[in-house]
Amino acid sequence: MPAGSRALKLMPKTPATGLRLAGARASTPPRLDIRGLVTVDAQGGKSSFSFTNLKENIGLADKEFAFKIPARC
Repeated sequence: MPAGSRALKLMPKTPATGLRLAGARASTPPRLDIRGLVTVDAQGGKSSFSFTNLKENIGLADKEFAFKIPARC
């Protein structure tokens, strides 16, 4: 987790897995900027991601995030 950040630990009902988000206080309280995340899978494997130079509200359309269920093969 980046220095000076705070963490939010999200634990599902299966205790072997989880997600932790790291954030730093933004210049406009009470907001936190996401700085990284750590995931733990059911086999105990960990994946860590750090984010730098994030840009917010850059004008992406909502349709870019729409999930469409693929047709069955």
